[in-house]
Amino acid sequence: MTEQEWLTATDPTPMLRFIKGKTSNRKLRLFAVACCRRIERFIYPPWHGVLEAAEQVADGVIRHDELLAIRVGADPVHDGTMAVEAAAMTDHFPINNADDAAGYAAQAVAREVVPGYPENLAAWQAARGCEEGAQSTVLRDILGNPFHPVIVVPMWLTSTVVVLARQMYESRDFSAMPILADALQDAGCDNDDVLNHCRNPGSHVRGCWVIDLLLGKE
Repeated sequence: MTEQEWLTATDPTPMLRFIKGKTSNRKLRLFAVACCRRIERFIYPPWHGVLEAAEQVADGVIRHDELLAIRVGADPVHDGTMAVEAAAMTDHFPINNADDAAGYAAQAVAREVVPGYPENLAAWQAARGCEEGAQSTVLRDILGNPFHPVIVVPMWLTSTVVVLARQMYESRDFSAMPILADALQDAGCDNDDVLNHCRNPGSHVRGCWVIDLLLGKE
């Protein structure tokens, strides 16, 4: 995959194949969780707790055996819950789990948006493709540009920058990203990739590469 292909990809599967062995299991699980959070309205209530637990495992808040205990008794019955099931799997096959979660999530959207599959196959594929495009954007938010990795400069890590980054990470409310960009500039950051990402009007998710960079998360 070339840099241009990475930046314009609208299908997360080849992107995931490209970064195999180049990113952490935590990042991959958070991507799977983010795909599921996009379709929470399609997920049966008992599975919301499983999704939350999968995210906690990614951050080391709980152990995987504790996640499995939460998952007991909840069976995957449709695409939305099967996406959560994939996000909750062990780290033995993290790329496959992330890809499965994204695939089931995109399928859940297509089935909800376009009734009558397979009669409306073209419309179903278009709806799925639209969701895959959004997932690709999420993956770039989490991984950044692997062709141009950024190394944090210690002087950027002022108390204001760190507090803003931590608050957004913990709350999952990233509306202060433009404010973070201003704080980074005040701290001497002149990295266009970092500043532009903070000011990007698109959405951000837990695992956002800039926030992780500032908080020292891998």
